[in-house]
Amino acid sequence: MSDPYTDLYGRRVHAVERTATVGQEPIRLTGVLLPPAEPYGARRLHVDQAAVIEVETVDWILTDERTAAGRKADRRVQECPAGRPVYRYGDLPAHQLATDTMLRRMRRRRRDGQAPIASYMLNKGYAPLYAVADAEELPPLSPVRQEAWDRARTCALCGATRSAGAPYGLGHDQQRYCEPCQEPAAERFFRAQHAERREAAAAWAREVLADPGAPLLVVARPWYPSLHLMYANLAGEVLFDHRLQPSWNDREPDSVQPPAPGTPCYVDAVDVAPQLRDVLTARRLIVWDYELDHLEHFLSDAVAGTVTLPIRDGDRFARHWSGWLGERDLSGPTAYRHNVRFRRPRWPDTPAETIATMCEGLRQMSQSSASGESGEGA
Repeated sequence: MSDPYTDLYGRRVHAVERTATVGQEPIRLTGVLLPPAEPYGARRLHVDQAAVIEVETVDWILTDERTAAGRKADRRVQECPAGRPVYRYGDLPAHQLATDTMLRRMRRRRRDGQAPIASYMLNKGYAPLYAVADAEELPPLSPVRQEAWDRARTCALCGATRSAGAPYGLGHDQQRYCEPCQEPAAERFFRAQHAERREAAAAWAREVLADPGAPLLVVARPWYPSLHLMYANLAGEVLFDHRLQPSWNDREPDSVQPPAPGTPCYVDAVDVAPQLRDVLTARRLIVWDYELDHLEHFLSDAVAGTVTLPIRDGDRFARHWSGWLGERDLSGPTAYRHNVRFRRPRWPDTPAETIATMCEGLRQMSQSSASGESGEGA
């Protein structure tokens, strides 16, 4: 005679006691239905309280936890090609069903001949799930491996431990932390990085201001089809402020059409490119970030050759300024909620504001004390 509950093996079911007397509340249990451990044995129920009990048909009424209407309304795959019930991340009863990998994390392994009773959906395909209650324990670890096992499951911040399951997640300092301690650990790591970057930014600013080569603060803002170029000395005195106009642009020169008040004059790039090339290639350039890539292409087209500006990777102001300010970037999806990225400072709206910000930033960073405090405050 076939077992009427075969289709429920591996599924979560409700079990209600049949033998309750009149006026007595029947026992109600919920768990995963397991097949008999021995041929012709009783079917078993691994209840949510971690106990495994035998459930005879004459004593218990077994029903699927999900109603037929609920299963029909769920458009997801309910069974794998082998006919076993399917579980996904978020609904898997991990202390009742486990894959081979999950069993190893529990220091267990499936017994010889133990068959899967459910499946775990992966990105591609399915992994068989086995009854944890039927798996056997692995041999004890050696003292060295046991120490490594315990260390991977001990929080480095609060000391919480767990004897089984996956190791705690790695923090940015390569220490393992439990989930509640991940954010405090990330914040502590970020503050340590901020102290280092603030000290480095202060040293860079002092080195720039003491440079005898008189570096230039350069801003190149694309203004299609022209390019707004401004550069100034470290005191903020503007030495050049024009919009470079390509030779193919048919805009009337400013001698014919005067610019509006406060608007930089348009000049033909061909006329000033040789002079700009000689000035900018002979001086150390302090830039906001990567905007001078446009200027190199613009000047190369104007002189019909290749112009390479001497931009040091360490002379990009925004990097040092963000490290000195120390604002943590907490934007982005939840997968990066414990990130320790530094928020990039907002690029000022105009070249004049950019020059002013760079001058003030250099001054503030250069006045930072060794303890990381600003002389006048940020």
